[in-house]
Parts: sequence; C-alpha cells; structure tokens
Amino acid sequence: SGARLSALHAEATSLVKRLPKVSGENTQLYPSSLFSKWMVFAQDEAKKRDDEFVAPEHFLLALFHAQLKASAGNKVLVAHGVT
Repeated sequence: SGARLSALHAEATSLVKRLPKVSGENTQLYPSSLFSKWMVFAQDEAKKRDDEFVAPEHFLLALFHAQLKASAGNKVLVAHGVT
C-alpha cells in the first residue's frame, strides 16, 4: 500500500506551523542538535549514493536513520505509510 499523501501533507504542515517563531532585527539563529544530526545524515545518504550534492530525497532518507526514529518527522512519515 502507498502513503496517504494528503493526510501526510496536512499533518506535516500542522507540525511546521507549531514550530517556534523568531522575530526581531538582531536575532541569532542556531540549529538544534537534532537538526544538525539530520543534516549530517542527509550528507551521509548523498555520499552513499555517490551524489555530488545533497538533494531533498537525501533529507527524506535521513529521517529513517536510527538516531532520528523518535523525531516528529519520522513518526509522521511512518504513521502515513512511508517506509
């Protein structure tokens, strides 16, 4: 069976809308440790496939890394049939 894309999109959009917002002129942003891991794992996925650049599919694949199994991104994907 395939993923339920419309439901997946709706839940992912809802999660993004709940993320903290930043405002102001002199705001410094720093990536969370989870986001940093995701970036590294996406780079690893690209390297495994001998890809020169990190593409969206590498970020998607990285969400299935063992250290990201508890992430909201992984849980949403799995809940909607993406494996």
